[in-house]
Amino acid sequence: EASDDCVTMMTIHSAKGLEFPVVYVVGMEEGIFPGASAQYDQEELEEERRLAFVALTRAEKGLYISEADGRNFDGTPRDPSRFLLDIDRNLLAFTRPP
Repeated sequence: EASDDCVTMMTIHSAKGLEFPVVYVVGMEEGIFPGASAQYDQEELEEERRLAFVALTRAEKGLYISEADGRNFDGTPRDPSRFLLDIDRNLLAFTRPP
């Protein structure tokens, strides 16, 4: 129910048009968001950028964006998502030095 005090997990696609008091966007790392398949396809990369915008604009009061410091699936560390560079740093508060 909409009145329930609970956590809702969903894909970004299903969040289009909805708003939430607080939004957590996790996995903001190259190869995850944007996905590895978008790395070399400009059209797919721009679609992922639009999806990132959708995710970041669903929050009414609080937005938390995270990227792992040590995630690696193939033995190499992941860099933070290039989409994070699109956000004005004056709008961000870091929980650790950037």
